[in-house]
Amino acid sequence: MKKRKNRHIVHKKDMKSPLSQKTGLPSGSLIHIGKPVDQPISIYEMTYIDQDIRFRENVSVEDCFPLKSSSAITWIDVAGVFDREVINGIGRALSLHPLSMEDIMNTQQRTKMEEYENYLFFSLKTADVVQEMEDINYSQLSMIVGDQYIITFQENRKNDLFVPIRSRIELEKTRLEKMGNDYLLYLIFDMLVDRFFDITDFIEDNIDEFDEMVIDEKQLNLQDMYKLKRSIIQMRKCVVPLRDVVARLLRSDSIEQDTMKEIYFSDVHDHVLRLSENLEVYREIMNSLHETYLSSISNRMNAVMKVLTVISTIFIPLTFIVGVYGMNFPNMPEFKNPHAYYYVWGVMIVLVFMMLGIFRRNKWL
Repeated sequence: MKKRKNRHIVHKKDMKSPLSQKTGLPSGSLIHIGKPVDQPISIYEMTYIDQDIRFRENVSVEDCFPLKSSSAITWIDVAGVFDREVINGIGRALSLHPLSMEDIMNTQQRTKMEEYENYLFFSLKTADVVQEMEDINYSQLSMIVGDQYIITFQENRKNDLFVPIRSRIELEKTRLEKMGNDYLLYLIFDMLVDRFFDITDFIEDNIDEFDEMVIDEKQLNLQDMYKLKRSIIQMRKCVVPLRDVVARLLRSDSIEQDTMKEIYFSDVHDHVLRLSENLEVYREIMNSLHETYLSSISNRMNAVMKVLTVISTIFIPLTFIVGVYGMNFPNMPEFKNPHAYYYVWGVMIVLVFMMLGIFRRNKWL
C-alpha cells in the first residue's frame, strides 16, 4: 500500500454542509449541490427507429422537446448537472416533477427509484478506481425513463460511462427492437453493476495484500487499513439500495412484463446480490484482519516484555549481592579473604544458570 499524504485537518465546527444552501428555500428549488465544474454541459442523442440508429453529439435542449410524442426509441445523455437552465428546460419539455429536477442537481442523493405518472426516476451511484491515489471515486447518475425514451444525467463528464453501451447497441439492434427502451435500461444497470465488480476486484487485491502482511507479521499502516474499511462501507451504502431498486423494478407495473425482460433484470438482480454478499464478506475479513493484526502486535509486545522480565528477574539476586558488598561496613569477614572477589563472581554465575534452568523447566523461556 502506498503511504498516505498528509492532509490538512478541518475541524467540524469549520465544516459547512452543502445542503445548508437550500435551507429555507421551497421544495423543487434548482440548486446544484456537488463539486464545482467550470466546463459547459454537453448533450448526446441516440435515436433508434426502423432498424436504423442515429447518433448526434452536442445537441440543444430544444431537441429534447419532441421526445414525448416521438415513436422512436430515444436516449438523451446529459453530461453535467450544474446548469440550472438546461435542467429546467428539459424538465419543462417532458413535464418533469420539480422534485425530480431538484434531485438531479443534488449529487448527494441516495440510490433510489421513484414512480411518477408518466415516467420513472432513478438516482444511482457509479464508481471507478483512481489508480494514482489508490482510491475510489463515486459520482451520481440520474435517469428519467419514459415510454419511448430514457434521459441520463451524468455528474462526472470526464469519464464517459456509456461508450461500451453505444458499441453494444449497434451489435444488438434486434433485442433493442423487441424490448424497446427496457433493454436500454437493462444495459445501463448491467454496466453499473459491472463497474462495481471492478471495484470489488480492487478491494479484494488490497485485502489479499493486507492478509499477506498480517501472516508475515509485517508492519501495517493502520490508516490504509481504515481507509479500505471506509471504502467497503461506502460502497455497501451504494450497492444495498441498488439491490432494493432492481428488486422493486422487477415488481413494478411500469416495466412491461415478459419472460425475456424478467430474465435480463433477474440476472442484474442476481449480480447485485453477489456484490452485496461479497461486500459483507470483505467487511468481515477486514474486521478479522484488524483484530488479528492488533493481537499480533500485542503478542509481540508480550514477548518483548517476557524477555525483559526474565532479564530483570535474573539481575534481582545479583543486584542484592552487589548491594550487600557495596555497603563497605567494617569487620565484614569476606573483605579479609583474598579470594572473596572470585567467590562472589562464582556465586552470581551459579545463580544465573540456576535461574535459567528453572525458567526453561517451567517453559518460561
